[in-house]
Amino acid sequence: MDKKTVVTDANHRFFALRDVFLFDWQLVEEKNVDGKIHLLLQRDPENKHYLKLVKLEKEYHKFSNIPMWSLFIAMGLAFAFLTLYLVMTFVDREENKLLWTLIALLPGVLCVSGLGLLAILRTRQGLRYASEREERYNTYLAKVEEIKHE
Repeated sequence: MDKKTVVTDANHRFFALRDVFLFDWQLVEEKNVDGKIHLLLQRDPENKHYLKLVKLEKEYHKFSNIPMWSLFIAMGLAFAFLTLYLVMTFVDREENKLLWTLIALLPGVLCVSGLGLLAILRTRQGLRYASEREERYNTYLAKVEEIKHE
């Protein structure tokens, strides 16, 4: 049996249960710990539609096409390039200002700009994910029903 625990609060318990029941999870136990509700769930992997349900569940919960690691990489590169530029402008005060601007400052600014753009796009996708909750649920309910009636 597949098992997982979902932690939610009392206000979102209904939606959490509705979402997991959509993909054939069964509620085994419910505990209230420090104001949070812990839902212990299980699902039978012997179900003939198991693999399709797992795939649909991953799609259902994916809120952005932009992975978080891309933001961390852009941030790290921006930090490295801008730090290199600052260090080299203090070390090499006389010459090579243009060289360090081209080698370090320009790529650093481009990385910061890319980071900002990625963050904006990821945030917009997250907001759209949250606002389209009912539409997404109804769409996946139809997909699950189609799979079960194959």
